[in-house]
Amino acid sequence: MKKIITIFLSTLIVILPLLNTVVKASETDAITNTNGIEYILSENGKRSLYTINDVDSVMDELNQATISKDEIRIKELEQELSDMSVDEISYKDMLELTGNDIPNQKSIVMNQDNIIFNKVQASMSVDGESVKFMRIYARPQPGAYMYHEGVASKNITTNHTAQAIDFIRILGEFALGFTDFGTIISVYNALKDCITTLKPSSNITRINADYVYTCAENTVFIYYYNERIGTWTQIANSSNLAYSVTAIVKNVYVNGNNTLPKHTSIDYNGSLKHDKYNVAVYLYRNRFDSDILTRTQFETFDITGVSGSQNPYVKLPMLQPEIPALCR
Repeated sequence: MKKIITIFLSTLIVILPLLNTVVKASETDAITNTNGIEYILSENGKRSLYTINDVDSVMDELNQATISKDEIRIKELEQELSDMSVDEISYKDMLELTGNDIPNQKSIVMNQDNIIFNKVQASMSVDGESVKFMRIYARPQPGAYMYHEGVASKNITTNHTAQAIDFIRILGEFALGFTDFGTIISVYNALKDCITTLKPSSNITRINADYVYTCAENTVFIYYYNERIGTWTQIANSSNLAYSVTAIVKNVYVNGNNTLPKHTSIDYNGSLKHDKYNVAVYLYRNRFDSDILTRTQFETFDITGVSGSQNPYVKLPMLQPEIPALCR
C-alpha cells in the first residue's frame, strides 16, 4: 500500500508542473496563435474577439459621417469604437505614447481643436513571432489643414462620344508614382437618366459643371513593441482619403445644342487607400525598407473629367505627416 501511495505522489509531482506549463502555454497561445488575424487587446492585455479589420470598417463609416457632418451617426460610431477598446486620447497623451517632441505651442492648439486621435493595441503572430502593435488614428475635422473643401467650376469644350470620355474621375497619387482610382464614370453613364435622348454614340461638344468637393486626409500611424529596447517603434503611416464630390451639371451640349433641361446634381462618395493600407504583417516585414514609412501615404488627391487626367479640375497636395504630432 505504501508503495502505491509513493508511486501516486511521485506521479503528481511530475504531472503538476506539466499542467502548469500547459495552462501558461494556452494563455500565451491566446495572443500568439492568431492564424494570421490581428486581434484587438483590451486594457488588461487580453485578446478580444474584435480585429483591426473590424476597427477599420467602423473608421471608414466614421470618416464618411464626418465629411457628411452627420453628428448623430458620428456619436454612434465613436461609441462602437470605444466598445472595441479603441480609445480617444488627447494630444498630450498622444505625445507621451509616441515619444514625439512638441513641434510648437501653436501646433498644440491647432491639433486639439481640429484633429481627433484614437489609440488601439493589437497582437498577432508574424512568422512564428508574437508581435504587439499600437496604432494612432488621426482624424481631421472641419477647419483642419488636412480637411479640404472647395468648388471647381469647369466649362469644357470637347469632341468625343458620351461613352468615350469621363464625366468624373477621382483618384489619389502616391509619391512613387502609383495611382489608386476611386470613382470613374463616363459622360453617358453619369447623365443618361437626366438626358433621355443621350446615347453612348452621342457627340459631346461642351460640358459646364461645378464640382463641390470634400476630402479628409485620415492617417493611421503604426508602431510595434520593440522587446529589445522596451518601447514602441514606429514602422509606417497609412492614409485613408475619405471624399465626397457633388457635380452640379449646368449645361451639356450634344452637337452644339444644350440638351440638359435643368441643372442636375449628382453625388459621389468613397475612400482611397493603398492596397497595403494598415496591413501590419506587410509593414512589419518591410520595416527596414527606406521608403516604408510613407509608402502607403497619398501625395495628392485629384478630380478630373472631360479634360483628361493631364488637366485635373482639382489637384490637392496632401500633408503626409511623418508623425502624429505633425498633424494639423
